[in-house]
Amino acid sequence: MSDPKLARRYAEGLYEAAKDAGDVDDVMEAMKLIHEAYESPVLRQFWVGHQVPQPKKLEVVDEAFADTPELVRTFLKVLIEKKREAILEDVYPALSALYDQERGVVRATLTTAIELEEDETTPFVDYLKKELDAEIILSRKVDPSIIAGFRLRFGDRIIDASVERSISEIRRRVSA
Repeated sequence: MSDPKLARRYAEGLYEAAKDAGDVDDVMEAMKLIHEAYESPVLRQFWVGHQVPQPKKLEVVDEAFADTPELVRTFLKVLIEKKREAILEDVYPALSALYDQERGVVRATLTTAIELEEDETTPFVDYLKKELDAEIILSRKVDPSIIAGFRLRFGDRIIDASVERSISEIRRRVSA
């Protein structure tokens, strides 16, 4: 079972070790590729399943990840040895958040009812840059259920200016 808090602690340890080794970018790239590959049901079953004995898993890590930084291979082996394989899926997001934080980057998601052009998102990026004094990486999402308006999520904050939210609020007030 996955444990995001535990994954964050492991990610912090990996990140600090990567900084000490001066290998942050290579470790981040390797962990990103592993995170993307983890979507494969075969890899996921190998990683969290109990069909493959621990010594064989350790051997496979050495073989399959021979081209990745030694620090990443060691990290994967520690997860296996400590029987913490299930947290792997949460390690990269936590690692990525640490990396972004150190670089002064904030990731935000803008959800609208229709697809917006790049230039139509500029006011949102400018607002966040001013508010947060950070570099903003904005991803866009379309969700017709919000009807109109927008929902802007960044960090643990949400600005919800959607018609869907307004209608829900009116319903709540009327039924109270």
